[in-house]
Amino acid sequence: MSAVGGSTGGALAGSEAPPVDPRQLVPYVRAVVGEGVASVVSAVVTVAVVLCIPVSVTDAGISTLIQLSVLAGFGLLWAIALLVGRAREVRSLAGAVPVPEPELLAGLSDDRRGNLRRGWIRSAVFTVVAIAASGAGLHAPWLGLMLPLMHAAMTVHVRRMVAWERRHSVVLWRPALSAVGREAARAAPFYTTPRSG
Repeated sequence: MSAVGGSTGGALAGSEAPPVDPRQLVPYVRAVVGEGVASVVSAVVTVAVVLCIPVSVTDAGISTLIQLSVLAGFGLLWAIALLVGRAREVRSLAGAVPVPEPELLAGLSDDRRGNLRRGWIRSAVFTVVAIAASGAGLHAPWLGLMLPLMHAAMTVHVRRMVAWERRHSVVLWRPALSAVGREAARAAPFYTTPRSG
């Protein structure tokens, strides 16, 4: 299997994108939306289970009002961070690397489906652990909703990516976190293929 990468053109002309195995690339929008949905669904189920666990009066934990206030504060900070990061996002999109052989990414191979599923499962498991730990350990189940709140904000935020894809008639790809690791996934540029149909 040949590697994808090479001269980026556009804003990053002259620099080289690190080569990546095309089997490691996943459609960016589909991955983010899937992780957001998995996180929110697992949060609903986990909160329902955690709230059914009886808590004694002497072990009530942090009040609901404080928990929801902290949750709203973190949600506001996350939304501001998404807005502040917009300039970096525009630079990343301007430097997107066209895939030299887009037919390598036609359709979803079993490798790509597996990478997408692993991302969705990772998101759901992190959400369950966060809510269960905050609910059982801190007696503050609402604080565990920070993770699905961030995923929901990212799912809404990805609308800009969808608009950019449509405007440029391309599909954005990124290496899957489960395939390349956290640091490589963060450092990787966006890759593009022409939108079919």
